[in-house]
Amino acid sequence: MYGGGHKRYGTFIEYSKNFIDYINAYFSEQSSLKVNKYTKSIKAIHFYDSIVVFEKGKRDKPQRLTTGKATVQNYYLEPTGLKKVRWIVKKMY
Repeated sequence: MYGGGHKRYGTFIEYSKNFIDYINAYFSEQSSLKVNKYTKSIKAIHFYDSIVVFEKGKRDKPQRLTTGKATVQNYYLEPTGLKKVRWIVKKMY
């Protein structure tokens, strides 16, 4: 459909937004979003004014790597509730 429009069904931009979910399927905790051929073959998506660029290329499942050693535990704990509001206001002034 030509013409575009904000969240207008049937436009290419709205259709393309689905690919954002597809390329992030490896990280989804929802069973409804599964890794598919797009997850494995689109490296990046770039949205510009009136154009979408799909950067193709093989993508393997990402690996989580933890490096270094934690040296200070619970270094920065923010207060909660009303204490948090007072704390934020105090930091501002």
